[in-house]
Amino acid sequence: MKYFSLLIVFLLNLQAVQAQNYENDSILIWNENRKLTWEDFQSKTIPKKPKNSATLSPSIKFYPNELFLENISKIRIIAITDKNESWVDDKSYEVLNHEQTHFNITELYARKIRKTLKDYFDKNNSYELDSIAEIYHSLEDNFWETQFEYDREIRKDWNNGKLYQKKWDKKIDSLLQVYKDYERNYTIEDLEEE
Repeated sequence: MKYFSLLIVFLLNLQAVQAQNYENDSILIWNENRKLTWEDFQSKTIPKKPKNSATLSPSIKFYPNELFLENISKIRIIAITDKNESWVDDKSYEVLNHEQTHFNITELYARKIRKTLKDYFDKNNSYELDSIAEIYHSLEDNFWETQFEYDREIRKDWNNGKLYQKKWDKKIDSLLQVYKDYERNYTIEDLEEE
């Protein structure tokens, strides 16, 4: 019984350590079990006349930053947000949910890029860095178009904003499930160059 108790304590501590590895002082990696909090919006620079009440700074990062054919098997596509570039001046549930959906869209496109690259690798015996970069940049462009479309739709009719928000939440959650096989549990260590 004593060993069983020790095992439980060890596993709980391991879980806590792993959860902390999704972020550092400035970067937060998307993870299904780690939702945004107000502490993730650390920028002190807020526009004088903000059009939003919060701004998240999401991006899709490609690691290693310098890609060569020798390290092609180590490609990591990671959805992150920069806490130091994210700001807030309205701490309401609706605003936090809206920004979480932006972060979820980021993860969705990271998964789409992972899938498209896997399909490319499965179909080709040799790889061209230009083709890989083209895949990445094309889907990254689609990612930004989706982010802007999401904001446009939510803002076009403030009276029905909650209705549009629910529609987008459902849509993105559903698409994350479609691409579930391409989810990765990256940690801060995965951001380091090799």
